[in-house]
Amino acid sequence: MRPVNLHDFYLFGAIARPMLTLSDQVPLRSIMASIGEAVSVLGLIRQEHLGPLPISDAHLVAVGKLLVDVIQTPIEEWEQPIPAATRDAITAAMRNYEAALHAELLAKPCFMAVDVGLYSVKQMAAAADAAIPGSLRGYLSPDAIVDLQEAGRCIVYDVPTAASFHIHRATESVIILYHQVVTGKPPAKKNWRAYIDGMWSAPNPPRKILGLLDHIRDLHRNPTTHSGSFVTIEEAIEVFSLSTSAIQAMLRDVLTRWP
Repeated sequence: MRPVNLHDFYLFGAIARPMLTLSDQVPLRSIMASIGEAVSVLGLIRQEHLGPLPISDAHLVAVGKLLVDVIQTPIEEWEQPIPAATRDAITAAMRNYEAALHAELLAKPCFMAVDVGLYSVKQMAAAADAAIPGSLRGYLSPDAIVDLQEAGRCIVYDVPTAASFHIHRATESVIILYHQVVTGKPPAKKNWRAYIDGMWSAPNPPRKILGLLDHIRDLHRNPTTHSGSFVTIEEAIEVFSLSTSAIQAMLRDVLTRWP
C-alpha cells in the first residue's frame, strides 16, 4: 500500500478539463498559464500514481507530450490561436486518458485510513517508532525499530492482531537487554515469565517496571499466543501505548544502571 494525494487528480481535472473545449479563436497567451499548471500537476500524478495503471499512464504521457509541445511554442507566436490540429490532438488525448483512467480506477479499490485514537495515520504508517523519544530510540535494536514500525502500519490498516504481535516482539527485544543490565547476565529461558522472575531475583529489582511488564504479559501478551484469540483495534492501541511506555521506562532505567 502507498499514500496517494487524490487532490492532484482533482486539480489536474479542474485545470485540464477545459482543454476538451479549446477554442481556435483565442490566442495561445490566454491559455499558456493553464497549460503550464496542467503539466506541473501531471508530473505530480506520475510520481504518486495509484500503483500499476499502465493503460491510463500511457495516455497521460501522451497528453503531457502534447502540452509540453504547446509550452515550447516560440513566444512571438503566442498571439496566434492554437492550431486546429494541435487542439484536436489534445482533445482526443484527454478523452482517451479520461476513459482509460475511469476504467482502471473502477477495478482498483481505494481505502481511506483514519486516525486511530490520538495517533495520526501519517505518523503511524510512516514512523511509529517515533513513539519512543529520540533520546532513547538509539538504544533500540534494529529489529525492535522495525517491529514498532510494522505495528503502527498494522494499526493504521486495521490488522490489530498482527499489530499486537509486532508490539510484543519489540517489547521483548528491550526486555532481553534490560534483563542483562539488571541481573548482569542474559536470561536462561526465552519467555516473559522467566525474564520477569529473573529480574525479581536480582538485587534492587525495578518493582514498578516489573509490575507493568507482568501486567502486559498476563493481560495482553499471553492471550494473543493462543489459537482463536484475536485482538480488537482498541486493544491494539492500548497495547501499543502500554508497551511503548514500558519500553521507555526500561531504557531510562538502563541509562541509570549503566556505569
